[in-house]
Amino acid sequence: MGGTDHPLLRFFGVMTAKNTAVNLMILATFLSYLLYRRANKLATVGWARRGMILQWLTFALAATAVIGLGLGGYFVEAIVRIRRFSPLQVGAVLACIVIVMVIDIPLFRAARSTGPIRWGTIAPRSQYVLILLAVTFAWLMGLMGFARSGIRQHWHIYGVMQDRSPDAATPALGFAANVITITTILFFLMVMFIFWLGGLGEKGEAHAAAPAPVPGHDPGPSLTPRPAAIAGGRAGRE
Repeated sequence: MGGTDHPLLRFFGVMTAKNTAVNLMILATFLSYLLYRRANKLATVGWARRGMILQWLTFALAATAVIGLGLGGYFVEAIVRIRRFSPLQVGAVLACIVIVMVIDIPLFRAARSTGPIRWGTIAPRSQYVLILLAVTFAWLMGLMGFARSGIRQHWHIYGVMQDRSPDAATPALGFAANVITITTILFFLMVMFIFWLGGLGEKGEAHAAAPAPVPGHDPGPSLTPRPAAIAGGRAGRE
């Protein structure tokens, strides 16, 4: 993109931003696992409150270290960022995982269960939110992919080597956004079509597994009495 000395672009495409984002994603993933692990449990040990405070403090310190090292990576040489800052970021995340799990295992060893986890009882609006997140992610990846490639315009290397070929051109942002939006819609329509086909297959299997009725055979009334009928019979006899 023009090297590290470009007046406008020297802060973009630097690996420190990617390292910071990835390490924060790992911390968030570990936090979600920790919440799932204790979803239906209540700690009964006497030091439960202090242990949880220490866990949250460890998360906060690790996230602060990752962000601080990430911001510092913009102002040091690449060799310092690679050999020092990146290993420190990874070390902070790994240390957080180890410390939190060392506390969490004895913290919930004799925990009291609040009942089994009930799958499938989540609010319907959450399913729409999940679909919206998937659409947003796919759409944003397409838009940012164009932004990354299109920012160099008609340059092979911005400000260093110009693309002088006769067909060198960069689409306008509005045109690219329309194309990417249509592509995203088509992609999710194809995904919906695949799920629809899968649903047809499941319905066909369920229909094939059902016993076929025998021609000319009347199964007759059910011999299993209903509670209302039993209650009515008892009332009549009395």
